[in-house]
Amino acid sequence: MLEAWLDEPVTSPRDLRTAFLAKLYLAQRRAPSVALRLVAGQRQALRDRQARLHEAAPAEPFLALVQRLRLAQVDAALAALDDVQALLQENMP
Repeated sequence: MLEAWLDEPVTSPRDLRTAFLAKLYLAQRRAPSVALRLVAGQRQALRDRQARLHEAAPAEPFLALVQRLRLAQVDAALAALDDVQALLQENMP
């Protein structure tokens, strides 16, 4: 059950601060490859979310602003995952 949980990306960028970090902690303690697999899965989930946000084009100005904020959060999360991946790879035996 733990392996399945570690392989499942979080669904919301706000969950990166809690659930994802808990998963990352446990994954890196199991093996660097498990942590890297988690990061790759999370990156793909965020890219999918990013694509959906790009496809949506709200006409109402406030909704467009909300969409831009959400997209900025996803972009920032993807950049952070790049850093996490680099750190994991640097610390691999």
